[in-house]
Amino acid sequence: MLEQIIARRNMIVSILESTDGINHEMFEISNEQWKIMEDIVNVLAPFKVTIMTLSEEKMPLISLLKPLLWQLVSSHLKVKESDSNTAKTFKESLSDMLFERYADYNVTLFLQIATTLDPRYIDVKVFRA
Repeated sequence: MLEQIIARRNMIVSILESTDGINHEMFEISNEQWKIMEDIVNVLAPFKVTIMTLSEEKMPLISLLKPLLWQLVSSHLKVKESDSNTAKTFKESLSDMLFERYADYNVTLFLQIATTLDPRYIDVKVFRA
Protein backbone atom coordinates (compact mmCIF):
# COMPACT_ATOMS: atom_id res chain seq x y z
CA MET A 1 0.00 0.00 0.00
CA LEU A 2 2.82 2.39 0.87
CA GLU A 3 4.45 1.54 -2.44
CA GLN A 4 1.31 2.68 -4.29
CA ILE A 5 0.95 5.83 -2.17
CA ILE A 6 4.53 6.83 -2.96
CA ALA A 7 4.03 6.09 -6.67
CA ARG A 8 1.01 8.40 -6.67
CA ARG A 9 2.48 11.08 -4.42
CA ASN A 10 1.98 13.95 -6.87
CA MET A 11 -1.62 12.95 -7.52
CA ILE A 12 -2.40 12.64 -3.80
CA VAL A 13 -0.85 16.02 -2.98
CA SER A 14 -2.68 17.62 -5.90
CA ILE A 15 -6.06 16.20 -4.85
CA LEU A 16 -5.58 17.24 -1.24
CA GLU A 17 -4.58 20.77 -2.22
CA SER A 18 -7.54 21.22 -4.58
CA THR A 19 -10.20 19.84 -2.26
CA ASP A 20 -12.27 22.46 -0.46
CA GLY A 21 -13.95 21.95 2.87
CA ILE A 22 -11.26 19.84 4.53
CA ASN A 23 -8.64 20.75 7.06
CA HIS A 24 -5.50 20.72 4.87
CA GLU A 25 -3.19 20.68 7.89
CA MET A 26 -4.77 17.45 9.07
CA PHE A 27 -3.99 15.65 5.79
CA GLU A 28 -0.66 17.30 5.00
CA ILE A 29 2.23 14.88 4.59
CA SER A 30 5.61 16.47 5.19
CA ASN A 31 8.71 15.70 3.10
CA GLU A 32 10.15 13.95 6.15
CA GLN A 33 7.08 11.68 6.34
CA TRP A 34 7.40 10.89 2.62
CA LYS A 35 11.04 9.98 3.17
CA ILE A 36 10.10 7.67 6.06
CA MET A 37 7.55 5.91 3.84
CA GLU A 38 10.18 5.50 1.12
CA ASP A 39 12.64 4.06 3.65
CA ILE A 40 10.05 1.57 4.90
CA VAL A 41 9.21 0.44 1.36
CA ASN A 42 12.91 0.05 0.48
CA VAL A 43 13.70 -1.97 3.61
CA LEU A 44 10.66 -4.22 3.12
CA ALA A 45 11.30 -4.83 -0.61
CA PRO A 46 13.39 -8.00 0.02
CA PHE A 47 10.55 -9.39 2.16
CA LYS A 48 8.20 -8.91 -0.78
CA VAL A 49 10.57 -10.95 -2.95
CA THR A 50 10.85 -13.61 -0.22
CA ILE A 51 7.07 -13.88 0.09
CA MET A 52 6.71 -14.12 -3.68
CA THR A 53 9.39 -16.85 -3.75
CA LEU A 54 7.52 -18.87 -1.15
CA SER A 55 4.14 -18.33 -2.78
CA GLU A 56 5.38 -19.51 -6.19
CA GLU A 57 5.75 -23.02 -4.79
CA LYS A 58 2.60 -25.11 -4.79
CA MET A 59 3.70 -26.44 -1.42
CA PRO A 60 6.61 -24.37 -0.02
CA LEU A 61 9.28 -26.59 1.46
CA ILE A 62 10.71 -25.97 4.91
CA SER A 63 14.16 -26.30 3.36
CA LEU A 64 13.68 -22.90 1.71
CA LEU A 65 13.45 -21.06 5.03
CA LYS A 66 17.07 -21.26 6.18
CA PRO A 67 18.52 -19.95 2.89
CA LEU A 68 15.91 -17.20 2.66
CA LEU A 69 16.44 -16.14 6.28
CA TRP A 70 20.21 -16.19 5.82
CA GLN A 71 19.92 -14.00 2.73
CA LEU A 72 17.65 -11.52 4.48
CA VAL A 73 19.79 -11.17 7.60
CA SER A 74 23.25 -11.38 6.05
CA SER A 75 22.59 -9.22 3.02
CA HIS A 76 19.37 -7.24 2.78
CA LEU A 77 19.11 -6.20 6.42
CA LYS A 78 22.77 -5.23 6.82
CA VAL A 79 23.02 -1.56 7.69
CA LYS A 80 24.80 0.53 5.08
CA GLU A 81 26.44 3.91 5.59
CA SER A 82 24.09 5.39 3.00
CA ASP A 83 21.00 4.32 5.00
CA SER A 84 18.98 6.97 6.78
CA ASN A 85 18.53 6.72 10.55
CA THR A 86 15.00 5.42 10.01
CA ALA A 87 16.20 2.70 7.62
CA LYS A 88 19.05 1.73 9.97
CA THR A 89 16.74 1.42 12.96
CA PHE A 90 14.14 -0.50 10.97
CA LYS A 91 16.73 -2.91 9.54
CA GLU A 92 18.20 -3.54 12.99
CA SER A 93 14.76 -4.17 14.48
CA LEU A 94 13.76 -6.58 11.73
CA SER A 95 17.07 -8.41 11.92
CA ASP A 96 16.81 -8.74 15.72
CA MET A 97 13.21 -9.94 15.42
CA LEU A 98 14.15 -12.60 12.87
CA PHE A 99 17.12 -13.70 14.97
CA GLU A 100 14.96 -14.01 18.10
CA ARG A 101 12.16 -15.78 16.27
CA TYR A 102 14.48 -18.46 14.89
CA ALA A 103 16.99 -18.59 17.76
CA ASP A 104 15.60 -21.71 19.41
CA TYR A 105 18.13 -24.53 19.07
CA ASN A 106 15.52 -27.08 17.97
CA VAL A 107 14.15 -24.77 15.28
CA THR A 108 17.64 -23.98 14.01
CA LEU A 109 18.56 -27.66 13.95
CA PHE A 110 15.33 -28.57 12.15
CA LEU A 111 15.91 -25.88 9.49
CA GLN A 112 19.55 -26.97 9.05
CA ILE A 113 18.58 -30.62 8.61
CA ALA A 114 15.81 -29.75 6.14
CA THR A 115 18.16 -27.60 4.10
CA THR A 116 20.96 -30.16 4.23
CA LEU A 117 18.68 -32.91 2.98
CA ASP A 118 17.32 -30.80 0.10
CA PRO A 119 19.26 -31.78 -3.04
CA ARG A 120 19.08 -28.21 -4.35
CA TYR A 121 21.53 -27.10 -1.67
CA ILE A 122 24.00 -29.99 -1.85
CA ASP A 123 26.90 -27.72 -2.92
CA VAL A 124 26.03 -24.74 -0.73
CA LYS A 125 28.08 -24.50 2.44
CA VAL A 126 26.93 -21.18 3.89
CA PHE A 127 24.08 -22.44 6.04
CA ARG A 128 25.79 -22.89 9.35
CA ALA A 129 24.22 -22.06 12.70
